Amino acid sequence: MVRTTARLVGPFYRRYDRQAQIVEEELDESIYWMEIVQETGIDRSARLEELKAEAHELLAIFVASIKTLRAKSTKGRESG
Repeated sequence: MVRTTARLVGPFYRRYDRQAQIVEEELDESIYWMEIVQETGIDRSARLEELKAEAHELLAIFVASIKTLRAKSTKGRESG
């Protein structure tokens, strides 16, 4: 029963890992462009700073999620 469950959960973890990596990359790129917009003086508004801060928070959440997922995935393989 445990192996059957692991087979069902495994693809979910792999898919989530790939999707979370894409989100991480997109957030990182978005932060980069927001910084460029600020540095060039195109927009130095408080709203842009808020958006950049929120993007950093989301990036931290997804990086932590990816690390947790990989740690659990590695732990599961070692004990299985």
